[in-house]
Amino acid sequence: MRGLTRVRREAIEQATRIYVEFLAAMGLGYSEPLGCYTVPMYDSDMRICGMSTRRIDGRKAAIKGSRQGVYAVCRPRAGTVLLCEGATDTAAMLSLGYSAVGRPSCRGGEDILVEWCQGLDAVIVSDSDSAGRSGAEILGQRLRRDARSVRIIEPVACKDAREWVTTTATRTLVDDVIRQARPL
Repeated sequence: MRGLTRVRREAIEQATRIYVEFLAAMGLGYSEPLGCYTVPMYDSDMRICGMSTRRIDGRKAAIKGSRQGVYAVCRPRAGTVLLCEGATDTAAMLSLGYSAVGRPSCRGGEDILVEWCQGLDAVIVSDSDSAGRSGAEILGQRLRRDARSVRIIEPVACKDAREWVTTTATRTLVDDVIRQARPL
């Protein structure tokens, strides 16, 4: 967590309402020249291919020259993996104890996720907007051929996974929503 002072950690936690340790597991840092925190994006071999930035006010971007990848702690190898939209949504699901990988946008990282989810149970956590739903459906159709199973869930009465976890979601609730989702 290079460059993250106690004050910056507290500011990130206050802004995201997610414990910094879950973002740190994905490689969280701070760029003094840019005045924002950074989260690396990984390619299919878990090499950093890009760096996303986020200001405390929520504005997002990527460092010039970055290629889109995914947000991850590691490549999932077995079981169930939740596929989220964004670094903070991914950190939110990690905080509930899930194996989670994040996309940089509702259509980003698809090729990596298709490769990584071969033989796994994939649960796409859609944002609660038309772009999020459309992106989740497209990803779901792409995953159907190689994943062991594919389900799409949407946060209950929230805009995204981060809001859901910081307001009402528990591991039990999310597990119930996953069980009730129809397989694609």
